[in-house]
Amino acid sequence: MLGLLHLHLVRDDIVAVAGAAHRDLVADLQIAEAKHPIAMTDHCIGPDDEIGAADVERPRGFRVKQFADFLDAAGDVVRYFKNERFGLSVTYYENNRPRQYYPDFIVAVREADGREVMWLAETKGEIRTNTALKRQAAESWCEKMSATTYGSWRHLFVPQRKFESAVASAVKTFAKLAEALV
Repeated sequence: MLGLLHLHLVRDDIVAVAGAAHRDLVADLQIAEAKHPIAMTDHCIGPDDEIGAADVERPRGFRVKQFADFLDAAGDVVRYFKNERFGLSVTYYENNRPRQYYPDFIVAVREADGREVMWLAETKGEIRTNTALKRQAAESWCEKMSATTYGSWRHLFVPQRKFESAVASAVKTFAKLAEALV
């Protein structure tokens, strides 16, 4: 069984640990998808999945199911999963102390040129004091990962109001959502 995958930026170095072996990240994601179809499928949150009240709507926060429904309908999304079930973390520093940040979603998107790009997507309803630190760490992590053999990685910060505005203006693809949120 695949253990939790911890990938994090430690200062300027990328560390990838998957159980006792180091493997290609994309292969790990494909293995996880095959072994844990509930945790990672084309439809991450479906009618048969167990979803706690905190997953559907966080207090004063983002409606996670609304974002998952958007991902289900987006034609350029190849697969995605809610990260809490997989455990990918990014290390960030707050007051010189290391902290772990778990992005909400990991999304594989097919670009117009056919390339697959992996996205860390963070949905936010409430901005907290450490939100900027997490965002900077995720962007740096994606930049560093993209320079390795693990493929292209990007980060998308998804504030609830901007997301709702984009969806209301008929944004239908992940690529268009990313453009709308910049």
